[in-house]
Amino acid sequence: MTNSQIIENRIDHLFRHESGKMISVIARIIGYDKVDEAEDIVQDTLLKAMQTWSIKGVPDNPEAWLYSVAKNKAIDEIRKNKNKVKYESEVSCLLYTDMSLIPTIDKMFLDNEIEDSQLRMIFACCHPSMAIEYQIALVLKILAGFSSKEISRALLTNEETTNKRIYRAKKKLAEKNKELSVPIGEQAEERIHSVNRVIYLIFNEGYNATTGDRILREDLCFEALRLAELLTTNQRFRNDYTTSLLALIKCHLSRNKARFDSENNLVTLDKQDRRLWDREMMESAFIDMQKVKIRTTNKYFLEASISATHCVGPSIEKTDWAMIVSLYDSLYRLEQSPYILLNKFIAISYYKSIGEAITLMKGITELENYYLFHSTLSHLYKRDGNVEMAIKSLEKAVTLTENKQEIEHLRGKIEKLKKQ
Repeated sequence: MTNSQIIENRIDHLFRHESGKMISVIARIIGYDKVDEAEDIVQDTLLKAMQTWSIKGVPDNPEAWLYSVAKNKAIDEIRKNKNKVKYESEVSCLLYTDMSLIPTIDKMFLDNEIEDSQLRMIFACCHPSMAIEYQIALVLKILAGFSSKEISRALLTNEETTNKRIYRAKKKLAEKNKELSVPIGEQAEERIHSVNRVIYLIFNEGYNATTGDRILREDLCFEALRLAELLTTNQRFRNDYTTSLLALIKCHLSRNKARFDSENNLVTLDKQDRRLWDREMMESAFIDMQKVKIRTTNKYFLEASISATHCVGPSIEKTDWAMIVSLYDSLYRLEQSPYILLNKFIAISYYKSIGEAITLMKGITELENYYLFHSTLSHLYKRDGNVEMAIKSLEKAVTLTENKQEIEHLRGKIEKLKKQ
């Protein structure tokens, strides 16, 4: 790898981790109606980093270097436009003279203010006046540093649709600029639920990508983890739901390394090498769960508990399936989803009998066009010794998914069954 490639990779890594922070701070300073301008300043900062570092090398503290350049560029931009642009933000009255402008921007780039700015941006992006798909696209664009192409790939849309969503979402931000303070009291509780939902959906799409070349999109998974951690480390927004969501994400991610073999083929839970599971991350999730008081009416806690039960099981046979069935019953009482029933019936196949599970599965007519329904049914038929029906179910599943890695995985299973 050449020196320029190393620097480019370093810039890309820093862009992922730092761009959202810088955009959040600058937008907070100049107003959420000027998010595009904030993005331009950060883009110019990263471009300057690439130009300077390719000649002088990467500085000892690249993050501090970026923040310093971003601050200076923001100051220059405000100075240039202060007589022709009206700034509307919590600090706008301090932006019109150097005596107050420079100290204000310095203060806004302090660590505690950077964190606060990110939280403000999360709540701004998840404003209830926006459709959920707009919220997700905006979070990924502004806070996670995703390009429109990456967002499109992650969310099953084309770039034109993604760009329209981002444009309309930013327009809504501009309209609501004066209302985008961090919520407090009862309003905060309601808004935190919206933020949790967006993080949950981002994680789900990353963990089980519905299209594209890969089943697992780690970039989405770890961005969801970062956002959940950001919420829970702040006392104002840490509640039983955010803590449970963080635990849920950790429980799932702790098993990542065992989900794929050396050739990147999917490995089902019963075949996974549990020695590859990240026990440290699991323990961290368990500690989070112990802090939660609201449990039976907390969707995220129930899902985390199901995942945690798998985590502590020494094998697929010795997993506490009775507990898992009970947890799915509790979850179904909160949310009558056929996907919950699907997973519950898988648990019943281990807890009671495969035949009973197959009979119950056939009753979920809402999932007839869902590939995972037929893939799961095939797995049950195979365990029950009915190879012919197992193959038929897999062939049906192949026609219902667009994920290339999943299609290869399903076809591989069909070939193996045909050789039996």
